Amino acid sequence: MKEDLVKVVGNIAVVTKKVDDALNAKKISTEAMEKASEENKPLKNDASRLQDEANKLSKEPMSNWAGLGRGEEKIAKLESNMEIFAKEKLDAEETYTNLLAEKRSL
Repeated sequence: MKEDLVKVVGNIAVVTKKVDDALNAKKISTEAMEKASEENKPLKNDASRLQDEANKLSKEPMSNWAGLGRGEEKIAKLESNMEIFAKEKLDAEETYTNLLAEKRSL
């Protein structure tokens, strides 16, 4: 019986040692994870910022991604104005030519 008691106490000591080792290992790993988390905070912030930008871009129309959209509208309006001005220039030249012809005929 005394030997059994010695075995049980020995087993309790072994289990206690293993529990202590496990708790120490958990503490060390938690500290290491916290340290890694602190060291990686700038990376996490950058990743978060990039994710936010990606989310914003994914919500924008594709034409805005390529820098088009409003720019395309402006170009179309400028082209339209250029056509109007070109027509007005031709009209003015024709009027000038007609006026010169009338002047010569007088």
